[in-house]
Order: sequence, then C-alpha cells, then structure tokens
Amino acid sequence: LSSSSAASDVYKRQALDRVEKDDYGYCEETGDPIGIARLLARPVATLSIEAKRRQEQQEGSYAG
Repeated sequence: LSSSSAASDVYKRQALDRVEKDDYGYCEETGDPIGIARLLARPVATLSIEAKRRQEQQEGSYAG
C-alpha cells in the first residue's frame, strides 16, 4: 500500500466520521457551510474556500 493511498484512506475515513457527527460540509475554522462546488471538487475538504485561501496566505508568509 503506497503512502498516498494510505493518506487517501485516512482522509476518506475522516470525512465519513464527519458525516456520522453531522459535521460534514461545514468549515472546521468558521463553522460555515463549505459549499457544494468545493465539496464536489474535493469531497474530503474540511475548510471553506475562503478559510483555505487564508491558510495558504499564512503559510506563504512563513515561507520567507
């Protein structure tokens, strides 16, 4: 089993856990709905597109 396949399985299991808890489709950062377009593109998404952009901007600012 490759590491990318194992990671994919982990993401899928986490998404299923969120479904069971009725948390699926809501941003972990803001609690707002993630949006159907994002979930269709990336079903394991845990952040809304806005929250993901903020995260990426912060990570970019740490890169130097």
